Amino acid sequence: MARVAEAFMEKMRLYAPLSAEDMVWFAHHGEFSSPDAFGAPETFTRVEMVFREGRFHDDLSGHHLLTPDEVRDHVAPLQLHPAPEVLTELQSARI
Repeated sequence: MARVAEAFMEKMRLYAPLSAEDMVWFAHHGEFSSPDAFGAPETFTRVEMVFREGRFHDDLSGHHLLTPDEVRDHVAPLQLHPAPEVLTELQSARI
């Protein structure tokens, strides 16, 4: 997950000031995650990562399973746009 976070930050810093220390990371898994995950339940994981020496670091002790309601509580204040809408905008911006 740390390398994914680094790749995200590298791309998005071109468009917005982001602080690695202030980021909160979630992983969303389910039937859509891979071809062999048919029937897999939808799960969410909050991933705590430490940013030191210019890199993200994580291990399984920082992974916390969340219910869909807990995820909604975390992200509701952010007033996020639906993922398909954001992906379309990113594609238009050639990100």
